[in-house]
Amino acid sequence: MTNPGAGDALPWSEHRYQTLLSAIAQIVWTTDARGKMTEDQPGWRAYTGGTNEEIQNAGWLTAIHPDSRPQSTAAWDQAMARALPYETEWYIRRKDGQYRRFSIHAVPVCDKGSVVREWICCGIDITDQRRCDERLLRQARETQILKNLGDTLQACNSREEAYPFIALAATELFPGATGALAVPITGTRDLFETATEWGGETPLGEAAWMKPDFAMEDCWALRRGVMHQPESGTTCHHFRSDAVKADACMPLSVRGEVSGMVSVHLAEGHSLDADRRAALSTFGNAVALGLSTLQLRESLQNQTPVRRRAPSID
Repeated sequence: MTNPGAGDALPWSEHRYQTLLSAIAQIVWTTDARGKMTEDQPGWRAYTGGTNEEIQNAGWLTAIHPDSRPQSTAAWDQAMARALPYETEWYIRRKDGQYRRFSIHAVPVCDKGSVVREWICCGIDITDQRRCDERLLRQARETQILKNLGDTLQACNSREEAYPFIALAATELFPGATGALAVPITGTRDLFETATEWGGETPLGEAAWMKPDFAMEDCWALRRGVMHQPESGTTCHHFRSDAVKADACMPLSVRGEVSGMVSVHLAEGHSLDADRRAALSTFGNAVALGLSTLQLRESLQNQTPVRRRAPSID
């Protein structure tokens, strides 16, 4: 490769710098000292789909998410006023309309008199990284909740004592969700009763979400023996009304012995994706094991004969 001459040293240096930035960041752009685009910015146009005319001056800020635009603009103005490097996060609208989360870095370019001539900016897409971080944090939190639930159920003396703790763990695992736990009625195998409920009210405004008792035939999860997500023609009939819906019902069993059933309806805007299904499955397994252990403990206590004291001989 031929080395550039002395007269080309600055342009060549700038070219190398721009190439390095492009390799690191998804978007690279420049603004004047006032934070306005006065030149064509191919990187910004290619990502946002805006025309050169649309992004000129402060028009480029329209690609920032409206909810975060005031805060982003205020922080940008403050950085320019102080002529200090700018680092923050923006949600930038991609040309397909999707907003992506970016780590934004901007540095002022000053002349020999320390007067800002322009700003060089770059954006690194961190959407997937943030989602991964949030997922790991959520999984760690769920693991701790389930551990606490398991320890608490082990310390309970009866299933009745355990029900409030199960409801509390469910509200922590699935914020904003509505749900219920049903258990077999004592002395029966095919009849269930609602042991506890949690979450918001039903569409009818009633505190109760599920019927106080119902038959196994009313729940597809209990009939099939696996987690059930309601579909056309397979709606469960153990709710107070047809207006009540569930995202999933899950049978609770240990070694084929059914100890209950959990039904959950997630908060509005949430879906039963793979992560939620896994969390519900793990929650159900923990509850099933805890209830089964407590049921066995109760049975042993009922079978233990009461020892009578031998009469004392004076």
